[in-house]
Amino acid sequence: MRGSLRLKKSPQHLLKQKAFRMSSIIERLSVADYLQAERASELKHEFHEGEVAVMVGGSLRHAKIITNLVNVFSDLLTEQDADVLSQALRVRVDAVDLYTYPDVIIVCGSPVLEDDHNDTLMNPTVIIEVLSPSTEAYDRGQKFGYYRQIPSLREYVLVAQHQPAIDHFLRNENEDWVIRNGCERIDQVLKLQTLELQIPLRRIYHKIDFQH
Repeated sequence: MRGSLRLKKSPQHLLKQKAFRMSSIIERLSVADYLQAERASELKHEFHEGEVAVMVGGSLRHAKIITNLVNVFSDLLTEQDADVLSQALRVRVDAVDLYTYPDVIIVCGSPVLEDDHNDTLMNPTVIIEVLSPSTEAYDRGQKFGYYRQIPSLREYVLVAQHQPAIDHFLRNENEDWVIRNGCERIDQVLKLQTLELQIPLRRIYHKIDFQH
């Protein structure tokens, strides 16, 4: 692949180095070396065009919001041909040679997986990211630009964790991305058009204390 190098150390050794921030590059790897190392690693790493970076863990509030999202979608999707998946599953953005782990994924219909390992999804329908101070600019900007190149993706949702606020982006019938009306109050409802779902913010922020 473009930019891959012959390794002087094993892929597993490179990924076992001490933790790096999201922007920190460990070393350039081929896709094959990245996947080999990632499948043996205890940490998650994002891969983009040969560059690998550690996915830093989130806060308790961040984790609780992700759990709330998975729980509410699990309840609401029981009658639909769709599944909600957690950040344990990797997503590949083929157009930009990116492997990453969205916080919450919804896939409609049958999942398309990259290979027989069944651990890399190719066709997410909705991606949800819970914002953190260290990743918010990336999630709103460059990463959203990457996600927009996934043909199957129809909606992108950004969930704040320090206040009840949600930004919602939709790919319309002209294949243009537009922002829907945002939610900024706990009594509002997030409406996902693709799935025809309405999700009260109170469920997304269940048991979240914004004072601490």
